[in-house]
Amino acid sequence: MKRLDESNIKDFLSSIDTFLLDCDGVLWRSSDLIDGVKDTLQFLRKQGKKLVFVTNNSTTSRVNFLKKVESFGLEASKEEIFSSAYATAAFLHERGFKGKVYIVGEGGIGDELKEFNIPFHGGVEHRGEHSLEDIEKIQIDKETKAVVVGLDRFFNYYKLTYAKLCLSEIEGCEYIATNTDSTLPGKNEVMLPGAGSIVNSITTAADRVPKIIGKPHKSMMDILIRDLKLDPSRTCMVGDRLETDILFGVNGGTKTMLVLTGVVKKEDEVHSHSSKAIPDFVTNSISDLMSFSKQ
Repeated sequence: MKRLDESNIKDFLSSIDTFLLDCDGVLWRSSDLIDGVKDTLQFLRKQGKKLVFVTNNSTTSRVNFLKKVESFGLEASKEEIFSSAYATAAFLHERGFKGKVYIVGEGGIGDELKEFNIPFHGGVEHRGEHSLEDIEKIQIDKETKAVVVGLDRFFNYYKLTYAKLCLSEIEGCEYIATNTDSTLPGKNEVMLPGAGSIVNSITTAADRVPKIIGKPHKSMMDILIRDLKLDPSRTCMVGDRLETDILFGVNGGTKTMLVLTGVVKKEDEVHSHSSKAIPDFVTNSISDLMSFSKQ
């Protein structure tokens, strides 16, 4: 692990064609853009670098996530947004998936499945309160061939039961998780339960182990590299979490850079984690890519 500084920034930048950017904790914190981000991204584009916004957030579509990026005054396109919801839909599509998907999650998963004409049910339609009588009378759709689980801030016992029955009673029904993040950042630096808390409840109920698509798993990186025709050796994953962002880059064979503007706030914290999740470079903020270059 090296400290990025003015002595190595030139060689570092010349070795990278594409930056994969985690968002919350790297570009912004909750609703606040991190200082210097806008100018730094413009600087990287002027240097000819490709930028890809990589997120485990499955609650919203790429189109809506793009609106969030643009709301911060940042330049981007739909093709530069790569979410775990899109990667999950692409994963099913490339394998010739036939059947319906039952969603435990929010609108983003369904929106991305629509892009590939994959039929689905559940998700937002199963929000709200359900009586015990309703739950005990659930009749599952036998054409369901996969249960896809992501963050669901409206998760309830009805969804848990429906997912469990599909996975237990339908032969060959796949179990897929968009990601298993344990937490996600909320306002005022409060860490909220992540998709992993939802996935774990279904794993326990159905006694099944899911195929996990999002960071840090290689499935998402394989789709990303294929879709965008990236050279992993000339790609750098930039993130604030060791166990997701940095490990994602390590598993995918890219270079990695940790910024100290998010979950990890001190360089010393790196050494208390798994040796597999050690970044190639560490720096205080992504804005150092521009500031060091101008010194």
